[in-house]
Amino acid sequence: MKVLFSPYSLEPRNRANNQADLKTKHGIFLRLESDFIGYADYFPHVEFGDQSIAEFMSTFPDLSNDYHQKILQRLNQPLNVSQDARFKNHQLYFPGDPIESNIIKYKLFIHEDTHFCSLADQGIKLRLDANGIFNRLSFLAFLNGLSPKTLGSIEYIEDPSRDSNWDNNLVKLAEDFLQGSPTDFVVYKPTRSLFPESNKRIIFSSYMSSWLGLWQDYLELIAKGDLSLTHGLVTPGLYNNMETIFTGNYHEGFRPDLEKIRTLLGDLELIKWTYLCHI
Repeated sequence: MKVLFSPYSLEPRNRANNQADLKTKHGIFLRLESDFIGYADYFPHVEFGDQSIAEFMSTFPDLSNDYHQKILQRLNQPLNVSQDARFKNHQLYFPGDPIESNIIKYKLFIHEDTHFCSLADQGIKLRLDANGIFNRLSFLAFLNGLSPKTLGSIEYIEDPSRDSNWDNNLVKLAEDFLQGSPTDFVVYKPTRSLFPESNKRIIFSSYMSSWLGLWQDYLELIAKGDLSLTHGLVTPGLYNNMETIFTGNYHEGFRPDLEKIRTLLGDLELIKWTYLCHI
């Protein structure tokens, strides 16, 4: 079976996390030509340990690499363009944005960031993403500096520290890129990894890649996720040239725009594809 690739790029509007910058980001679409046409998306975040595109293309498929295994899985799955179940999503919030949801995800960029405290005063539930910005001592100091009202508004803090000991008695925690304990949530990026075997609550999260990766994330959420939870697939405002594939709002939920997705799939037939390998 032949695998082809086609490059694409995204233009950031906001920094995706405290490790990212505003330079143009690059990914590749992958196409499998078999009994049917399969697609996948590779969009690396090298700052978190992903292979560069050049390294990925020179080693794919490496069956010891979970990311490669996931892409093979997606390439071998026919795409379902009829699924339009509704799901709940938090709002990815940047200072100055209008508040549209009662559940906000807020990314911490510096230790002293307290912009989110005003959201707690408005009764907003907070999901803070630290991306390992703290060490253990600075994380505990950060928590001890928050008011009881703010602490009570925090549903969880994601990846608080690169230290493995995350123990505290003030807030619940979530693991994503970093490994630490204890945790109550797993933030799962379906584009990047295999479905976790865990009894913790699993929050599906966008990998901040193309519309294709996002839509395939949605299909996995509907198949395997807990739709009673609020997830993080919808991330508007990150890129200037990101296709919008969901309709809805934060209070009633979101569902895919199937007509738009069919159009985008048709566009994939028209772009230039280059041979990568046989599998």
